[in-house]
Order: sequence, then structure tokens, then C-alpha cells
Amino acid sequence: MKQSKELKDMQVTPDGEYILMLFENQFVFFELSTQKQYKYVWVMLQNFGTTINACVTVFRYTHRFKLTCIGIHPKQHFVVTGDSRGELIYWYVFGREKSAGLEENALTSSYHWHGSDVGAVVFDSEGAHLYSGGKEVCVSLFYLFY
Repeated sequence: MKQSKELKDMQVTPDGEYILMLFENQFVFFELSTQKQYKYVWVMLQNFGTTINACVTVFRYTHRFKLTCIGIHPKQHFVVTGDSRGELIYWYVFGREKSAGLEENALTSSYHWHGSDVGAVVFDSEGAHLYSGGKEVCVSLFYLFY
């Protein structure tokens, strides 16, 4: 029996439209709207004891190295991942406008800041700052200009 990939983290976008799951070297967005015709999977949503089968859109984004953490920007159209080499990767998964929906081929940019595994990435509530931490036991603060 094939063992499933280990789920490392799971988050929901602030608007509640997407569920994001982080695995070894990829993250997956599940779009809860059924308006778009991409790849679909059936999931069971449980809401206060009621089980609902729902058809959702799936988007997979893969990285060449092991992903260690992920953060969703609270207001803009991107997520940030940390990897096992100390790199922060910005994934522009929503294209130019978040309202346009997810894109299958995300634009990325990366910053190699940490000396080893990135342990956590967190945005402040306004999305103006990104904090990251790693094995070197320091917190890095990035000012985001957009």
C-alpha cells in the first residue's frame, strides 16, 4: 500500500475561498468555488456534524527543494514559502488580480536569506511586513512594497 505524503501545514485564505495544504516539495490550493473547469477532486466537508460532498478545483505548485513552511498574504495575491536551503519563495498564484482566480503557472521570485531550513514565515495583519525565522535563531523582518 502506497503511503500518502505527509501534510506539513494547512491554511485558509482570509476570504475563505481557498484551502492551502503544504507537502514535502509542493503546495496545493483547493478552490472551494465550482465555477472553474480544471482538475477536480471530491472532498468531504464537515460542518457541525453534517457531511457535505463537494467538488473543488485543485492547483498544485511544485518546488525543486523541500518546502518547510508557508504563509498567505492577508490582502495581496501571493504566498511565501520557505525551503530547506534557507530560501524564501514568493509565489504569485493569483496573477495580477486576486479576483481573477488562481493560475496554473505561478510567477515566482526568491530571496536566499537564511543559512539553513526556514522554520516559519508570517505576515503581519496588514501585510506590510514579512517575518521569517530559521535554525540560526534569528527573526528576519522584510518590508513589503506593493
